[in-house]
Amino acid sequence: MKYAFLLCYTFASLLLFPFSLLAQGKTIQNPLVSKTNSEHLVVQSVELLPEATHISFEFSCFEGLEYTLHQPNTYQAFKIIYQGKPYALKGATDKESPFGTIKCEMMSVRYFTLAFEPLPLDADIISLQEGERYDDEIFFEKVVLSSLDEVMSKAKAGNLPYLRLLGEHYEREYDYEKAQEYYQNYTDGTIKSDGLNSAAHLDGVNLMIQLSLKLGNYTEAEELALQTIEAAGEGVAAASITATLGDVYQILGRHTEAVDTYLKYMKMVENDEQLRTANQSTVFNLIMYSYSQLEEQDSTIPPLAIGSSVSPKKNDKKTAEIRLYAAGATEVQISNSAEMKADKWEVYDVLSTFERPLDGKELHVQFRTKRDEKEYYSEKIKVKL
Repeated sequence: MKYAFLLCYTFASLLLFPFSLLAQGKTIQNPLVSKTNSEHLVVQSVELLPEATHISFEFSCFEGLEYTLHQPNTYQAFKIIYQGKPYALKGATDKESPFGTIKCEMMSVRYFTLAFEPLPLDADIISLQEGERYDDEIFFEKVVLSSLDEVMSKAKAGNLPYLRLLGEHYEREYDYEKAQEYYQNYTDGTIKSDGLNSAAHLDGVNLMIQLSLKLGNYTEAEELALQTIEAAGEGVAAASITATLGDVYQILGRHTEAVDTYLKYMKMVENDEQLRTANQSTVFNLIMYSYSQLEEQDSTIPPLAIGSSVSPKKNDKKTAEIRLYAAGATEVQISNSAEMKADKWEVYDVLSTFERPLDGKELHVQFRTKRDEKEYYSEKIKVKL
């Protein structure tokens, strides 16, 4: 009898064994993804297992295009962020796409799966990033490890992150009416949970303004941006709305106001290294465009000094590589002295870099250009070392 019981128990255990293994894993097909900036790379599925987390991709491969997966621990290796903790890339599970470079010889679709350190089986929303780049270089900011029905259920229960994600989802689907509904609910919810001038609420307002731009409601977008900035002040929290207001002015052809607003944004984020670095090149290009429109209307406008970035070089000389940003300039003068009398002018273009010793607190910079045999000078700016 005792052995019969053991035999039955063993048999039952064997029957349950595969199911117990299945219970340990979780697979999400076509997960909800927000803020992708890669049109040719799509997350097909995420599989959560005790030994690894697998993310499968569909890759639209066009002739001449190369896509590098990278080895672990390199600068551009993929990584998952979950609750502030990074989960490193372990390997590629698709034999056709090992670590290295995917080379496209003709138009086709390729598939590969990356294996990461295992996430907790109850993980819900993750960030998928490429290396240490900043926010504007993230391939997928959020990947939701739930079905659309589950996300809808959580959003209806007032869960704010899901309201926001659904707004983004429907905006990408061009269902702007639903997107507006979810953004509005998200924005209203942030007032109750975080306060009127909180970063979360201002984020919601900015989403509403950007959606208004897409819908062509430019006056509404401008009014909402101005009202919000006036109420929130000029701190970093309102910086994204200020940048969006610059977009409004640019779309409306009000380029003087666009330039002033973008410069105001750069001033607001100058002490926030991550925000400044993430968006500097984008805002710089927007300023360049609006300046070019103004220059076409008035050839006597002076060059515009926009800003700078300083990167200390890893050598014994203690020098720094300096990038200078200006519109309409052909020459630059860089000096340790505010008077700048004895210094020479150097050729300037948008790709110019300048190396200087890190032996002082700041440098003084001015730009100039020549048009119609006349010289035009920018305002002087300081570069902090």
